[in-house]
This record gives sequence, structure tokens and C-alpha cells, in this order.
Amino acid sequence: MTKNTTHSYQRTPLALAIALAATLGAGSAQAVDFHGYFRTGISSSTNGDQQAWLPGKLGRFGNETEGWYDIALAQDVYKNEQGQVFGVYVNFDGDVALKRDWEPFDSGYKNGNVLQFSDMYATAKGFIPSAPEATIWAGKRGYEKRETQMLDYKPIGVAGNGAGVQGIKAGPGELSVAVLRKDADAVATGSTAVNELFNVNYFDVRYAKLPIFSDATVELIADYAMVNKTDS
Repeated sequence: MTKNTTHSYQRTPLALAIALAATLGAGSAQAVDFHGYFRTGISSSTNGDQQAWLPGKLGRFGNETEGWYDIALAQDVYKNEQGQVFGVYVNFDGDVALKRDWEPFDSGYKNGNVLQFSDMYATAKGFIPSAPEATIWAGKRGYEKRETQMLDYKPIGVAGNGAGVQGIKAGPGELSVAVLRKDADAVATGSTAVNELFNVNYFDVRYAKLPIFSDATVELIADYAMVNKTDS
């Protein structure tokens, strides 16, 4: 969330979070499935401000000056005797600069307090007669990232608003298909920067849990990005 974001956009994620929290806690005896992660530390500098060094290239092997966190909440909101299940999933993550005694919430990268909703989607399992094990999902999702740990590299990271079907039993493995939209910044051809987006639709196909030997499996992934370019 940047400093120049309009107030209407600022209120929207908060309103959604409050509504979702009310839904998760509405008369259900089931506990909310919680996952969390954070990292923090102490940094000292003899050259003024804390000095970051290659945090985006060496990842956590570099000198980071912020604390990152992820908080994920999930719950099944409906389940019947036929094994059909509706669920919701929300994940928000952010970055705290660890520089001041209090970091302003709506300060963006300037003061180092950033919050985003990377996931907010609904799931439905058991509704495809030919594949009752499959899960249908729709909403905003950081879809099945593949990351090089400690370096913060994500060679495969398709995320955005979309829908898909995941976990279809097909032969020895599982098939998943998804369509997501993630607009990208237009590239200026002249000397003046263009503050404009162009539409990008991603088509993602995955064949996972394919056994190769012993307990090892392999995953095959194909992604196609269809770009609707602008004049810029």
C-alpha cells in the first residue's frame, strides 16, 4: 500500500477483512486453520541509518533491515455428508522496517511499513462428479509459487485474480489448470515514463506428484501469458 493510494482503496481491504472475520467466527465450532511466519532481528550501523546490502539479490544472505511476516487464515464454512466442502482462504503479508519505535501504517516503502493481501479466494471440493477429489477455486491467489529458499528467488510465480481446478487425479499424478489475470506496467518508448497498465492473462497447467523413484516426485509446469498491449 503506497502513500498516494486513495482512501476508498485503503478502506476496501479492511472492510473485506472485517466481513471475513465475522464469517469465520459466525457460530461455527470448527477452529480456524492458522499459518504464520515472521522474521526479525537487530541491525546496527556506524554510518547513520541501518544500511541494507543486496537484500533483493542475496535474499536473506544479504543484510536485510526489515522484518517480513505472513499470516494465513483458512476455514471450511460448509460441509455435508456427501463430502462436499466450501472453504475460504485469506493470506496477508507485509514488511516492517524495524527502524523506529512505531512505524506508520500507511507509509509505504518510505517509512517501511507495507501490507498487502496476496490471497483471498474461495474453494469448493467434491462438486465435480468425475473428479470428486478436485478442488475448484476462485478469487485472488498467489498461485503455487516455486521459490529458491533463502535467496528469495521465485523462478515460477504466477499470481493474480482468477479461477481454476486443482488436484484432478490423472494417471499416477495430479492435474491442475488455472486462468489468472495480472496486469503489468507498460514500458515507455520515449524519455517520459508512462503510468499505464496493460492487460495480461496467464494460462497455467500443472502435472504434479508424478513419482520417479523411491519417495521422489516431479512436477511439470506450463505457463502461457497472453498480453493485450497498449500503444505505449
